[in-house]
Amino acid sequence: MRILALDDEVTYRSMYEDFFGMQDGVEIVTVSTVAAAVSELEKGEFDFVISDFYLNRAEGEGDGRDLVDVIVNGSRKERVIVVSGSTTKRVEEELLQKGVLRVFSKPFSFSEIWNFLQEQSS
Repeated sequence: MRILALDDEVTYRSMYEDFFGMQDGVEIVTVSTVAAAVSELEKGEFDFVISDFYLNRAEGEGDGRDLVDVIVNGSRKERVIVVSGSTTKRVEEELLQKGVLRVFSKPFSFSEIWNFLQEQSS
């Protein structure tokens, strides 16, 4: 299973690498910007993309919604999960309508995400 994780917080990227790196058969790639995520997607396919919704971004850089749009509008096969410290019900519904599998609230349990990914893989 190949997972791409986008988060602007180095602590979360490290936790993704530590947790998913211990799982058998998992390759985890972490990035901090939408541009870096798009670059990784151009290199090859992933089974899942886990994206933070709100990113501390410089002018012109995107956020999690932009990455969702890239994947959906590009007819890519990656399945997307969004994580966020604060989303409204309206935003969550919009993401789900676009094809996001699930929105997890921060702080979240990595085990809960892992169990969800395994359910989606079977």
